Amino acid sequence: MSATISIDKKTIKNFFEISQKQPLLIPEYQRPYEWDANEINTLFDDLIGFAEGGTSKTDEYFLGAVVHYNNGSNQREIIDGHQRIVSLTLLFRALYAQLETLNESKPVNNGKNGIEQLIWETDMANENVDKSKLLIRSDVIGEQTEKIFRRILETGTAEPKAIDLYSKNYRLLQERCKDYCGTGTETIAKFIECLFNQVILLPIQADSQEMALTIFSTLNNRGKPLTDADILKAKIYKLLNVDDRRTFIAGWQELEERTDNIGIDIVDDLFYPYMLYNRAVDGFNKRTFNGVRKYFLSEKPELLKASALLTELNVIVNVWIVAKQRDEIFDESWSRKRTIRQALDILMSYPNDLWKHAVITYYLANRERQDFSKSFSLFLRKLIAVMISQHTTRKRLDIIKIGIVN
Repeated sequence: MSATISIDKKTIKNFFEISQKQPLLIPEYQRPYEWDANEINTLFDDLIGFAEGGTSKTDEYFLGAVVHYNNGSNQREIIDGHQRIVSLTLLFRALYAQLETLNESKPVNNGKNGIEQLIWETDMANENVDKSKLLIRSDVIGEQTEKIFRRILETGTAEPKAIDLYSKNYRLLQERCKDYCGTGTETIAKFIECLFNQVILLPIQADSQEMALTIFSTLNNRGKPLTDADILKAKIYKLLNVDDRRTFIAGWQELEERTDNIGIDIVDDLFYPYMLYNRAVDGFNKRTFNGVRKYFLSEKPELLKASALLTELNVIVNVWIVAKQRDEIFDESWSRKRTIRQALDILMSYPNDLWKHAVITYYLANRERQDFSKSFSLFLRKLIAVMISQHTTRKRLDIIKIGIVN
């Protein structure tokens, strides 16, 4: 059965109103909220500029695409657009708080009623609003400030000294709304009408998470893009049962912290050599092959299901800790061997990175040997000799990528 997508231009009001039936979800694998004052001010200035630009009611301001899919729990799970959607929701709440300071009037009440339908569950029959039931939820694991986001939407206030981005951005939006709208009922009513009915999103709804990720990976927009690491993380997360998901997310975050601390990339420095190692184990000896994402998502998805995956990736980090930081690993005796550390120092000074793949492949294949320190030292000396020989004769160095297991 072929995959399907639907693309339907919607106003801000139309897009967020759907949340009364299909709430918005920021899933676990997304990055934390990252917009700061620069993005918030740009967004607000753009919207004000459009509202005041002498535009007619038929003019539109395009705010970008939003990629999502229905996750089976009747939620619109956001793949792309997280930062804009959260920021717009904070703007709605700031406008609502400003309306609450004004005397009751038809424009004020209409503005409040309109915003209520975008943030909270609303019973349209009796006009009851439950501010404890939000139409947007962030499940980003490890983002402790998610509770702050929820509290801001429920109460309309942020702690004056809080330094999280939700609080800082909300306070900024409150200031901007107050400065722009003040006590002018007509000004705020006109701005809300323009925001709701002339600012446009382009929702792209996929029929599966995989299709949504595929769509997103081809888009080049103003958002903060997901990397291959994010996509691989999402795929692993999807393959896990519910009980294992939180453990995985915590383990992934620890892996990210370790890689950030030593300045390496999860895909280039962990998944890529891990792919080469597994290709070598499988006897693959061709010099051309598909990239990391296609390998793990299409060719060998079972590797993403393996319970030992994070352990193996953390083992690779150990090599980088010794090679890049010259630190010792507590339970890795080879990391204290002088000849190994000297050899890694020599290799780290080499202008070509391909030696790293050979070293990690050998390490993964042989690290359990009783004589590993001795054999690893010998391997590194031989590798250096081969590389020097190849370099001096100006031959290609990619031969060292192929299947060094034994």
